[in-house]
Amino acid sequence: MRKPFRDLMKKITPIRKTVIFIRKVTYPKYRKLYDLLSEELSSVKAENSELKEKILSTDKSILNVCDWVGAIESSQNKENLLIKTRMNALNSATNIILYKNELERFPADESFNPKVSIIMPVYNGEKYLSRALFCAFNQTYKNIEIIAVNDGSRDKTDEILRSYGEKITYIKKENGGVSCALNAGIKAMTGEYFAWLSHDDLIDSDHIEKLVEYLRHHTGEKVIPYSAFKFVDENGNLLTEGTINAKINIFDYKISVTDKYAPLLFGEINGGSVLIPKEAFEKYGMFDESMRITQERDMWSRLIKEYRFVCIPYDTASIRIHSQQVSSAKDKVAEESNKKNLEIIDEIYQVLKKENPNQAETLCSYLCNHYRCNGNDYMCEKIKEKCAFEEENK
Repeated sequence: MRKPFRDLMKKITPIRKTVIFIRKVTYPKYRKLYDLLSEELSSVKAENSELKEKILSTDKSILNVCDWVGAIESSQNKENLLIKTRMNALNSATNIILYKNELERFPADESFNPKVSIIMPVYNGEKYLSRALFCAFNQTYKNIEIIAVNDGSRDKTDEILRSYGEKITYIKKENGGVSCALNAGIKAMTGEYFAWLSHDDLIDSDHIEKLVEYLRHHTGEKVIPYSAFKFVDENGNLLTEGTINAKINIFDYKISVTDKYAPLLFGEINGGSVLIPKEAFEKYGMFDESMRITQERDMWSRLIKEYRFVCIPYDTASIRIHSQQVSSAKDKVAEESNKKNLEIIDEIYQVLKKENPNQAETLCSYLCNHYRCNGNDYMCEKIKEKCAFEEENK
């Protein structure tokens, strides 16, 4: 029986050599340049804003000066985006090469053809529902079932779902939130693996195929593959800058296979991109129905105790940004996310402190830098406070 992938990765392999090279030589140079430019751009924006106010308060007739200042900002934004685009291209290409190298080293079990249950929680989804279902029906991987859970919709959702007849398993229930709808779908699923597709999101035709492909090369291991994702607007058009920012900051195959906690602490495991074995829910429980915002991260924090989350280096999932989203209340989302993230960080920090105190201290430093670079000063300060408190109580 093949040794677990984690044990094999401890040896010096081509992928580890390449990861070390990328981290020490190439990628950090781009990262440093990007961070410096971002800081400079923030500073210039603040100065420009101040300058505009002074100009407007002094003489409203010279608005052309404000236009000139705006042109400078626009030029700097373009330079910033160009650097991020190049960073993304470099990192994506590197990850794909390393990923293909890994698959070549681990023979595939071609007999592995598990049934996948695509569960779709729906609440007032008439506008986007049909497109999401088309994505599910159009998968190149055919051993799937589609379970749509109508979570008390008040629009034409019921009519639309009933029109698909036996092509889907249809569950209608009173409104209870996303977690409640997901749990209803999990209880009804007959597949061996769970996939989640929100009614307003999209997946590429090879999305499930890519995830199953990775599992074929790692059968018998405790692993949960998840894909990178794109951002699209209400009409399905790619939101380029948001997607590039996400791919630079939160998706990294090479780091996900060498650092167990990185996907959860530094990444973003979106619910619509995972493939989870049903047995994981049987052992670690269902989604917490009391949570309306951070139910995903709560679930991942339980599963990561046993499963490796591996980021497949293909953005086969798409998150649609639109005004009707329940999560569009950004301040509330940020507040709840920060709270849950601090709980997860504390739990992992305590584990590392027992296993490797030096690694626990390094984690705090990395997390502070991560949140500062992503403009979340609140999290940075909270983590600093925690580390200082720990030092005082040694």
